[in-house]
Amino acid sequence: MWTRREILTRYLLLCSVLDQGPDLEGVRILLSDTVDYLYKNEIHILHKPLSFFQELGISIDTILDKHKNIKKLRAESWAKDNRTSPNKYNLFTDKTNQVLGFAIYRWGVPLCLPLLLEKDNAKKNKFSNEPLVDYLESFDSAEIMSQKLKDDNRYGLGKAIGDKAAHLFAKYY
Repeated sequence: MWTRREILTRYLLLCSVLDQGPDLEGVRILLSDTVDYLYKNEIHILHKPLSFFQELGISIDTILDKHKNIKKLRAESWAKDNRTSPNKYNLFTDKTNQVLGFAIYRWGVPLCLPLLLEKDNAKKNKFSNEPLVDYLESFDSAEIMSQKLKDDNRYGLGKAIGDKAAHLFAKYY
């Protein structure tokens, strides 16, 4: 149904939002390991973003499990690089160990954008194999696209994505 380009764009958007975390290498491992696990268990969050929420318990448990494994792998070197204690290692961007807010805010918001675009297209009896790509390419420049990605009243990701991350996404894209 969706093109490869659409799915890769969704992945890059999710990556850009998560890359705002305190350990870029750890965050990228978290993203890839979580997506891999969910897909192996037939939870296709990039193809069907609603599945992340429909299987929220599995999504949350997977993020927690992968985070625990990454902490074992990365905490010592992260702590050394940051002159802190390994027990402070935490990829959840709100400095707590609470996964629900992290999952809904950092994962859910970028997953909802293509879902909302798809729903809005359906209301207009319009079909596209690339709703996110179409939206992004509707802007005259990458700068405008990155601003709209953050600030649009309907489709903007708001504080889920910072200016730097929105620009990073524009560069990736």
